[in-house]
Amino acid sequence: AASTLPMVYEFGLDGPEGGLSIKQNYSLSALHPQYGLAVKPVGKAVFLRHGESECNLKGAFTGWEDTGLTAKGIKEAEKAGKFLGEERFKFDVVFTSVLSRAIESVKIILNGSGNQSVSVIQSWRLNARHPGVLQGLTKPEAVEKYGLENVDLWRGSYDVMPKCVDLSDPRHPFNSPLYSGVPHDQLPPGGESLARTVDRILPYWRDVIAPRIRSGETVLIVGHKNSLKALFMYLEDTPEHNMFDLKPVSSTAPLVFEFGDDGYSSGITIRRKYWVKHTMAEALAASRCRDGSMHM
Repeated sequence: AASTLPMVYEFGLDGPEGGLSIKQNYSLSALHPQYGLAVKPVGKAVFLRHGESECNLKGAFTGWEDTGLTAKGIKEAEKAGKFLGEERFKFDVVFTSVLSRAIESVKIILNGSGNQSVSVIQSWRLNARHPGVLQGLTKPEAVEKYGLENVDLWRGSYDVMPKCVDLSDPRHPFNSPLYSGVPHDQLPPGGESLARTVDRILPYWRDVIAPRIRSGETVLIVGHKNSLKALFMYLEDTPEHNMFDLKPVSSTAPLVFEFGDDGYSSGITIRRKYWVKHTMAEALAASRCRDGSMHM
């Protein structure tokens, strides 16, 4: 999905010390087709993370726990909506998870950006990673119960499953009415590795979201830390072992991917990537403000 064509990086001065920061990057053929395949512009996707949730504030592993936004989270979503409205973004459709913190963020963002009438499609496939028995625990609580070695292994491995919750545990997806219509063999068995999270999300991107972009639509995707990382790993051809190096998406700095159709591949290719009203450094600084919470 990532562009294999020459890329242009535009820099700007960041802060009083005058350091360089990436403002945007894009395929050279987006401006000069003679430098590569003539990529036909199609649609675009805007990515945002949900605002701060009650579990984030507590510093707990959130996962599929259905927790609402804090006052700070509401303000974060309002700020993101304001930025999108100021840049006159108009969306054709919005995709998000079935979790309250994401749905609440979507409503606030759409109201703030003047997109109140846009249809919103919710899918459990865009949920956060399910952290198994760690869900709802703070890291100190998890370490006390399961040991630091296990907690770090479950959090920091790509294909190692965390210990799953028992079927009788209310944290098991089978026990939530949110997933009553989903066949049990499609749901996580009480926990997920990052690899399983990727396998859950990518078919939804390919089958549902990407065709809308290819048809020329502008879509908004409001998701969760590791579910968004799963998409970026695919879109930017990031090796699995480097997934943990991907920077989290901010809840206040919208990240835009403009796509093109090169006419020969089955997917869409990235033409340009940039942050709305933010440099790359500013967007990463905003995302780091949330890194203290536990998102598996």
